[in-house]
Amino acid sequence: MIAGDVSNDGELVSHIEFKQKLYKLKEKKKVYLITATHDWCCDGNPRRFSGGIVTNDVETVSSDKLCDFYYDFGPKDALSEYITHIGTYSYVVQLSDNVRLLALNDDKNENDHAGFSEEHFRWIEQQIKNARQDGCLIIGMEHHLLVPHISPLITGGSICVKNREYVASRLADAGLRYMFVGHSHIQNTADFISEKGNKITEVNVGSLVGYPAPIVNVTVNDDMTLTYDVDHLDTFTLDSKEVDAQKFLASHCTAIIHRLLDCATPEEFADRLTALQLDGKTLSKFFPIARPILNIIKNDTVGRLYKRLKHLGLGRSIDESLVKKFSSEKLLSFVDSVMLSAMDGSIKKIRPQLGLLQAGYFTRFDSEQNFKIK
Repeated sequence: MIAGDVSNDGELVSHIEFKQKLYKLKEKKKVYLITATHDWCCDGNPRRFSGGIVTNDVETVSSDKLCDFYYDFGPKDALSEYITHIGTYSYVVQLSDNVRLLALNDDKNENDHAGFSEEHFRWIEQQIKNARQDGCLIIGMEHHLLVPHISPLITGGSICVKNREYVASRLADAGLRYMFVGHSHIQNTADFISEKGNKITEVNVGSLVGYPAPIVNVTVNDDMTLTYDVDHLDTFTLDSKEVDAQKFLASHCTAIIHRLLDCATPEEFADRLTALQLDGKTLSKFFPIARPILNIIKNDTVGRLYKRLKHLGLGRSIDESLVKKFSSEKLLSFVDSVMLSAMDGSIKKIRPQLGLLQAGYFTRFDSEQNFKIK
């Protein structure tokens, strides 16, 4: 199951290369794919990279051509399909005698936002009803989130479908129990319960080309519950050399923060915030305030920050024993660890200790990432 955004911005050459890889994978496993906005260049900004030079003279695949292009990876086996007004597709396939996959494309289907039109919803509800009548469990997959996790400030807004509570409620009330999603690049599991008391469990699967490169293995149990566990990419080849994937991708991930801390001008600050899909133009106005804070994060230790806060009369609630324990630790190492913990799903283990986060001092990828979903 591949939950969309398989190209950077819909570049045809990228799709061709990826499809070749899918055919090779298909020799070993069945492949079911949906596409998302990056796959048809919804922002009209396809890119070619030649070292540090970026050009836009790139042929792309339009939204109405993607179904035919990836026909062998889901649509070919469809029991039923729905084509949206922009030509993207949703479909249902039979995975086994009693399990079906509801593969949904939620791209710009509701007032130019991620979601579903009323007609699309009626098709979805009919597929869920059909599965129930046929004694089948139906598992959902779409690109955008139903449930914001960590914080709505981080994974709310356009990371989720538009009117997310309405959409989640309608799916749950129709009888859909599980939804696998992508988009945020964050590994996370969350439940949503509708006003009618119906629960849908969302599994947000992280990006395979970003930290921590998770591969989620799902088992349907005899009682029609799901169990899943997470494997992680160990190594890959780069410039003919074998690379430690976790170290490489972790460094790549934290570099996003490091580059932000290195900003010297409001313009640079705006550009890097915009690259993080934030409103860089607006937030750059706060650069004079942000810069000294960024410098503290970049250069201070826990002990030095504690002295600053104590001088300002803000240190009373901080546990001094923790300050002593981590006094020489760089604040940046804590920031890095919090970011990595957010991406790999272990952030739920972080506990605020009177102002200090003990992030990074636990083992990631432990048994808590093995879930029995009921």
